[in-house]
Amino acid sequence: MYALELGFRGRSYAHICLFLGVRKILVYKALADFCRHGIPFNPHARKSTGRPRILTRTDELYLYNLLRCHPTLYLDKIQDRLLEARGTQVTTSTLSRTLRRMLITSKMVTAEAFERNELIRAVFRNRIATIAPDPNMLMFTDESAKDRRTHGRRRGWAVAGRRCYHKHFRSL
Repeated sequence: MYALELGFRGRSYAHICLFLGVRKILVYKALADFCRHGIPFNPHARKSTGRPRILTRTDELYLYNLLRCHPTLYLDKIQDRLLEARGTQVTTSTLSRTLRRMLITSKMVTAEAFERNELIRAVFRNRIATIAPDPNMLMFTDESAKDRRTHGRRRGWAVAGRRCYHKHFRSL
C-alpha cells in the first residue's frame, strides 16, 4: 500500500523501489492491479487448489497455546486433547506436519523448578560474594539422587529459535 501512496504522490518508480527495497516489476504489478481491481493484488489469481487443510487456524492456535502450557506432551496426547477440546480428529502424522509447518520443533527440555525465585537467588549470590570475595575460596559437595520428583520427559515442543522450558518439582 505504501508503494501506491508514493506512486500517487508523483514519486518515480526507481525512488519507490529504492525506498522499499523491491524490484521494479513488483511496483509495476501492484500499481496495475490497483488500477484494475482497486486493491494492490489480483483477487482472482491463484485460487487455492488441492485438498483443504484438516486443521483450521483456530485448531492451530489451540495447539500453539497447548504446547506453550504443556511443552512435553507426546503426539498421541496432543491428539487426544485436540479431540476433547476442539472435536477435531487427526492422525499423529498430520499433527507432526502441522507442527513443522508452524515452526514448532522438538528439542531438549530445560527443566526449571517451580520454587525458583530470581530475587532470592540474587540475594543469595550477593551474600556469598560478601563472605567469599574470591571464588577459589569456595568448596562445594554435591549429594544428588533421583527421586519421584525428578522424572520427566527429556524432549519437548517449542517454537524454532526458542528454548523449551518446563517447570518441575512441584511440592507434594
